[in-house]
Amino acid sequence: YLKGYSVGAIFNYRYAGLDNTGYPQIYDSNGDSKRLFTDDAKVNDVAYVGSSIPVINLGLSNRFDIGNFYIYGMINYYGKFRVRVPIPNASDMRPMEGADNYWKQAGDETDPDVLPDIRVNAGIQNYFFIQNSDKYTVNGSYLTVGDLTAAYSFRGSSFLNRTGLRNLEIKVQASNIYTVGFNKYNYSLGTGSFAKRYITPTYAAAISINF
Repeated sequence: YLKGYSVGAIFNYRYAGLDNTGYPQIYDSNGDSKRLFTDDAKVNDVAYVGSSIPVINLGLSNRFDIGNFYIYGMINYYGKFRVRVPIPNASDMRPMEGADNYWKQAGDETDPDVLPDIRVNAGIQNYFFIQNSDKYTVNGSYLTVGDLTAAYSFRGSSFLNRTGLRNLEIKVQASNIYTVGFNKYNYSLGTGSFAKRYITPTYAAAISINF
């Protein structure tokens, strides 16, 4: 928390890659690169990049009726905020793809996606620091198709009149059908994980009877 900034503000180190010994570097307030863990990092070395809380929340729902049949749909959008994506880490119980691409020898640092050397004493801490850098902070906007419902009512039908019922309606519903994150990782705060890039859909069917 810093004075003058709202709750949820995100501040980042400006990532400058690894040095030739596998340690992560940042750009300081003067634009010079320095080791993130071993050199002194000050509050002036971080930059404000936006809110971690969606500034825009939009919802659109509509229903289309055709005779006794109708379709209902709902779309939700969350935008204008930033989110930090998980990074591969070879020390995780179930490492993500790319976790083996960490610095092992001089020259590996030329790969812009190589991760810090996990074998050094500060290896785990280095991962924590680079996750709080601009390299792993992306546009958090995402969209979900939250609900799709289709139903048919037998109200007024000769079949229903013979049964003595006022109404009989059959309904099927699917929720969380589709989720997309508007960044190169297709990462969304809705899922919060790379293990599963979508919110688990749920399906339901119902019969409504009115006497």
